[in-house]
Order: sequence, then C-alpha cells, then structure tokens
Amino acid sequence: LLAWADRGAEERPARLFFGELELDGYKLSQVQSTSVRVPWPVKDVRHVSEMKVDEGGVLFEASASDPGDDGPFTSAVYHGGVFSFETKKLRFKPHPHLLRVRTFADHKIEGMELVPGNGGIIFATDDENFGGWVLYNW
Repeated sequence: LLAWADRGAEERPARLFFGELELDGYKLSQVQSTSVRVPWPVKDVRHVSEMKVDEGGVLFEASASDPGDDGPFTSAVYHGGVFSFETKKLRFKPHPHLLRVRTFADHKIEGMELVPGNGGIIFATDDENFGGWVLYNW
C-alpha cells in the first residue's frame, strides 16, 4: 500500500490518494482517491497535515489550523478509515464520522510516527516562531 495526500485548505478538502505498490518493477496500480474534510479545526485549516497507516491498515490523519507564524495553532488527529485488500482488490473504507482520537489546543501537528508493538504514537510540530515540540503518547 502506498498512500499520500495534499493538505487541502479551508473550503477545499484534502485529496487522499492510494494504490498498490509492486516492488518488483516499481509499478503503482489500483490508484484511487477520495476527498477528506475534517470537522475541526475550522479556521485556517489544513485538512491533512500528516498521515500514517498502521500494520492493520488503519489510517491516522492529523489536521491543523495554521493562521501564520505566530499562531494560534490547533490540531486534531483522526481515525480516518481502514485500508484492506479483498480478493486482491485494494479498498478504503472511510470512518463514517472521522473519529477524533486526540486534540491539541496549542500545537500544529505536522509529524507523527506509529510505535510498533505498543500502539503508541509520537507527535511532532513545527510551531513556527514558537519552535518545535515532540510528544510520545502510548
């Protein structure tokens, strides 16, 4: 599975793209896309500022409010849906209500890493004039 997205903007949803990457010959097949619009944040929003897919195919996507170098910044992390291969066909089932799993009141989440084995997530930011920030959450 190869998945990527553009960020979108307030009125323009992000676009999530995904396909099957065949490492022998580096071919990308079954390329599909869907729109992503988050319910929060609502102002100066990047609908997808970062995303990761876990070993079970669960998509975690961060959204962020970025009004400029001095903030204020806010972010949310959502369970966006699940990727699967059913009879060799790649499928994506979006979460029906974009389940919010974490909210950040004063940070712009632009980096995440899933920690194998324990379900933890590392969150990282570039909060412009306020510097960077990292949180390991398990």
